[in-house]
Amino acid sequence: QATSDLQRALALGADPAASHYRLAQVQLAQNERDAARFSLQQALQFQPQHAEARKLLDQLQREP
Repeated sequence: QATSDLQRALALGADPAASHYRLAQVQLAQNERDAARFSLQQALQFQPQHAEARKLLDQLQREP
């Protein structure tokens, strides 16, 4: 439910960096690591200085 809500919010024009970051958090909670990496990369495309997204992506990239 949270995933579809966030995707709907994005389609309706919500802050893309924040929405992609939140989507990544949901995806991680569902153990969808590849999807979370992609969402974090999307967040950083919209807002390169998003510190939380950068930190989380760095953590994921260090893990196998």
